Amino acid sequence: MKEPALVIGLGGLTGTGKTTISRLLRKQFSIPVIPVSYFLGLEARKRGLTTKAWAEKLVETGGPKAVVESITSAILKLAKRNQIFIIEGLYRPEDYRVIQRLFPKSKTILISMNADRESRVERIVKRQKLSKEEAEKWVTRFDEDRRKVGIEELHKMADITIHNKKTLPQLNRELLEKISTKTGAPLQNRARKRRNSARNLA
Repeated sequence: MKEPALVIGLGGLTGTGKTTISRLLRKQFSIPVIPVSYFLGLEARKRGLTTKAWAEKLVETGGPKAVVESITSAILKLAKRNQIFIIEGLYRPEDYRVIQRLFPKSKTILISMNADRESRVERIVKRQKLSKEEAEKWVTRFDEDRRKVGIEELHKMADITIHNKKTLPQLNRELLEKISTKTGAPLQNRARKRRNSARNLA
């Protein structure tokens, strides 16, 4: 299998803007996204478990690497047809290491999303239709869970750190500039090559 040209890993605490960023890149450049939690949730429901319980079971039986390894088939299926894609929702250092091992010849970059707590709570209020008090508890609970699995170490591994406290156009501009600097080429150029390759294969 020909390896993809660029694999973007996207990590961060709840409410920092991971989904916003992945949707932004998908809309602009037609870059497909694999949401880790979505695929974990599919397998969890088959077993009558919550996504969290299924992830914990995977770690218990196979170690931290087992979480992303459990969706390897979905990742490889996407990689066969796309030269650039995003894996959204990384929380453990081993999540990203699994991706690097899957694609040793590809350019891989890890983007870490950050935001202040107040902004994150506001996003959770809107997204989950919760009261502010409920959202505060939600953020606290998820932050504790993520820190236990090593998200702070994941942040230290990041190639790019984005502090989500700007307008969407500003955030978009900063993101594209940092990706271009890190990869050595504008993302729009890489995306154009990806579309041309897809047409040639059609």
